[in-house]
Amino acid sequence: MFGDYNFWKGFFSRFEYEQVFQKIMGEVEGLEDFNDRWDGTIAFSLGLGKRFKIKKKISAFAIIQYNFLHSDEDGITTSGWNPRFGIDFTPW
Repeated sequence: MFGDYNFWKGFFSRFEYEQVFQKIMGEVEGLEDFNDRWDGTIAFSLGLGKRFKIKKKISAFAIIQYNFLHSDEDGITTSGWNPRFGIDFTPW
């Protein structure tokens, strides 16, 4: 879940809440004996980004966010910093 606030010429701030999970493989002694489990963590991030118009209904964005709940012990993420890049398609 996230929210954006556009504040100046394509620049925006974002707050984001997410739950991140990864599958942990257990020891496998035979194909029938899997001991998989899911491990997860919660992220609350704030960041700044910039949107770039490509065409009338297509834009790209780049954002850098910091997860304030990051812990080196969670084993899922290696850093609290999270750069993201993407493309938005607007049908209207």
